[in-house]
Amino acid sequence: YAGQPGAAAAACPAGSYCPAAATAALACPASTGSPPASSRIGDCRSLAGYYGEPGVAASLCPAGAYCPAELDLYVACPANTTSPPGAERLAQCVALAGWFGAPGEAAAECPRDWYCPAGSASPVGCPANTLSAKGSDEVTDCKAAPGFHGLWGSDAVQCPAGFYCPQGVQRARPCPAFTTSPEDSREATDCQPLPGYFGTAGTAGSACLAHWYCEGGSNAPEECPANTNSPGGAHCRAQCTARAGFFGDDGEAAELCPAGSYCPSSSVRQRRCPDNTISAPGSAELSDCQAAPGYFGTAGELAEPCPKDYFCPGGGSKRKQCPPNTVSPVISSKLEDCRAVSGYYAPLGSAGRICPGGFFCPQNATVPLQCPDMTPLSPEGSTSASACKAREITPAPININWYTSRNADQNVKQSSEDTRLSFAEKLDAGFKEGFVQGSVALPVDGQWLLQLYVGGASYDKNAPSSQAWPTENAGVPDATDSIKMTFNGEEHTWTNAVQLQGKKTVVMQQIVGNVLNYRFDFKSSSTILRLHPLVSNGQITIVQDKNSLPSQTLPTGNVFGKCINGVDGKIVKPGDVVSNGGLPPGNIMKIPDGSPEVHLSLFLGSTLVITVPVNNGQFSISLPAGKYGVIATMAHFYAFYDEEFEVVAGQNSNLLAVLSPVLNPGMTRVVLVWGANPKDLDSYMSSTATDSLKPGCVVSYKKKKCDSWGISLDIDATRGYGPETISLGSIEPGGRYTYRINQFSGDKSNSRELLASGAKVTFYTSEFQKLFVVGQDGYINKNNWMVFVLDGTSGEVAPCTPLTCLLSDT
Repeated sequence: YAGQPGAAAAACPAGSYCPAAATAALACPASTGSPPASSRIGDCRSLAGYYGEPGVAASLCPAGAYCPAELDLYVACPANTTSPPGAERLAQCVALAGWFGAPGEAAAECPRDWYCPAGSASPVGCPANTLSAKGSDEVTDCKAAPGFHGLWGSDAVQCPAGFYCPQGVQRARPCPAFTTSPEDSREATDCQPLPGYFGTAGTAGSACLAHWYCEGGSNAPEECPANTNSPGGAHCRAQCTARAGFFGDDGEAAELCPAGSYCPSSSVRQRRCPDNTISAPGSAELSDCQAAPGYFGTAGELAEPCPKDYFCPGGGSKRKQCPPNTVSPVISSKLEDCRAVSGYYAPLGSAGRICPGGFFCPQNATVPLQCPDMTPLSPEGSTSASACKAREITPAPININWYTSRNADQNVKQSSEDTRLSFAEKLDAGFKEGFVQGSVALPVDGQWLLQLYVGGASYDKNAPSSQAWPTENAGVPDATDSIKMTFNGEEHTWTNAVQLQGKKTVVMQQIVGNVLNYRFDFKSSSTILRLHPLVSNGQITIVQDKNSLPSQTLPTGNVFGKCINGVDGKIVKPGDVVSNGGLPPGNIMKIPDGSPEVHLSLFLGSTLVITVPVNNGQFSISLPAGKYGVIATMAHFYAFYDEEFEVVAGQNSNLLAVLSPVLNPGMTRVVLVWGANPKDLDSYMSSTATDSLKPGCVVSYKKKKCDSWGISLDIDATRGYGPETISLGSIEPGGRYTYRINQFSGDKSNSRELLASGAKVTFYTSEFQKLFVVGQDGYINKNNWMVFVLDGTSGEVAPCTPLTCLLSDT
């Protein structure tokens, strides 16, 4: 209580305290209160909303706690709740933002897709199509769900096609260029390329190129099927249609448009060209249908048949006339269809050319057909083989044995002391006079050249007793001995003058007609056989017949050549000293100064074509193409003869006229010639004795002489053509001579080069000449040509056979 002394004391009011003797009530400390009649300061306790110890000023209850009255310490709100400062009651503890619960109770976390403002007794659901995280406390925490868009805290709407809406976007995001997406798309990768475009999901699309197609959503373009094409931006396989020149269903591989059809772009079926036109495989336009070969017309239109004597290659509107002298059937398509008319020929579709002489040309001939070998001559413009007539072979030189051709004789014999193959006529032993006469038929009526020689041996006491030429030891010859020669009534008299003894005197005379009548009258002062002069066998050659040269229109070829001595290989020309071959004496001869050049003639049969000018033994001339006979003559030489020498049009031909010097009595000679290749062919002559012990020998380039057999290699040619010559002295009775050719240069692994060499071998005697041709005579053994074998006893010269000539023998 409190009061003035002496006065009645009044009860102490609430909110104060009155100690004893208090004259007035004392106010409690701040934010405290006391009940009425409180006597102590300790009765002052904290007010509700405050806390503190008794008698001390109280503190405001903090947020997140509550303070009932008279509380020394505040009480914390339940978990996840809070309260305002000065809270007095538990009920003032409400849920924190993002939490919910009843006041005064512990709060729970606001669940997903809800929001809980502070003080929420229960969660509030997010607007439609929005989502929120756990513990959300505001409506703006509710954001659009994936595939939706809208303002935060508002209802979200569906993401439209062509856009994508990640979670929480307020505005839909557009897909990249040339891509699209379905509704509700959530990510950029939901944006796929539009049809006609391709690319990675979520990036801008690239336009599909021509020849490809891109269905919607393509990561990469798809190539159109084979032989189809598409426009740029194609979006399906069906847009791949056949390329120009192909056909087929859309979207399927196309086939090549066949020949005779055309296929524009996108053709499902091929289209047939108009009649009589054709097209190449893969044609695309109607204009590709061109006139077929044998027809003509405008491209893409019906073509007409090519008329007779024209040709139509096709592909054009024009027809072409055949060249002159050619014709063609209807529907001819090429120049080669224009064939020559009869009597003409047309090579390679050119104008018809008149059929040359020696050929015949039936209709359609592309080349002139040569007349058969047996009937090689025909006039110009011949149309059939019936026009071909037999061609005369140029008559070969004829060797005349005066004795065997005689029709009368007296005291004359055929002398052959030295050989089986070389003969001469002379007075018989024991007589001083005699004659021989006869007649020789000539194969052609014309002009001929006769050549022979006469001579008497000179005395040499040291000469072998068996030798009759060119020296003898039987005595001194009489210079008055003579031989009178009469040929077709023309006389020649030779006397055995001293200066002529041991030498050959050549006699040459022109003979006209087709008969040679001859007579030889011999006179001698001696009866000794070896002192009697002799007459050699004769040789007569054609000069020309009585026919005129037929006209020739053939193209020409060039002939180059030279006249060669068959013994030493030197050019034959007047004034030269030349070898006569063989062994001395008598092997040297001079062609007299001022003598005519070699007389070289070419013949068709026996008809003279031309006498070729020869200058210092060489010549060149241009001649119509064809086959000619060739004869070359010169005093002191046997005639050169080639039955068939060919002149080729437009080419150079080489003619080597090899003349062999007239043989001495008892001698023989072998001459080899050939073409340019092989460069070196070698002659081998082997000799063996069949009935004696005489050693044999082999003459070749390795050993050029064999004196015991009288054999010598006169010339060894190593640069092609020849000549290569072997001379033989007296033929040994009982001897056997084998002659072969060996290919020394070139390809020797087979016989092809040897067979192609054109090699020819001529065997010369005063009685005859015999020709052997490679591939026709003898036989081939690898790179050897086995040519002939000579029997020394019989004098027979025969081609080799594998039985008569062994390679090991040579």
